[in-house]
Amino acid sequence: MAQIICLHSLKGGTSKSTLTLNLYHYFASLGKSVGIIDADPQGSISQAAEGIPVMKRSEIDNWNDVPEMITGDIILIDTAPYRAGNETLSILEISDLLLIPVRSSIFDLQALDFTVELYGKAKQTNKALRACIALTQGNATTVLTTQLREALEEYGLPVL
Repeated sequence: MAQIICLHSLKGGTSKSTLTLNLYHYFASLGKSVGIIDADPQGSISQAAEGIPVMKRSEIDNWNDVPEMITGDIILIDTAPYRAGNETLSILEISDLLLIPVRSSIFDLQALDFTVELYGKAKQTNKALRACIALTQGNATTVLTTQLREALEEYGLPVL
């Protein structure tokens, strides 16, 4: 059965779609069979992924069916930033990993609370779900990024 990685943040502009495409190419370079689901109505992945098969949100009736719908080693799901309700919870309940992209910004840090809270809810149903934070678009040498990394570590999740 495929490993399902959900990329989600309540905040837009955190590089969810860019990271999804980069992960696709990384895993494909390792010889893995990778599927992408674009669950963001904005459709960034669907527009940018030339030559990459992408399943659109409109093709899915029930998230519980996804593991059987897509064959392969890894399924990447790019979610909508503002849809942090029942749909995202349903996605997390079938996922193996929640990857939370966060930029070096106080606004991203403020939005992180809700995503981590949603992770906690999903974990009640999906005990195997793991999560980590991916620090994106940051310069590792700035004071802001250093302070943000320290704040992120307080969540108790691995920070990449």
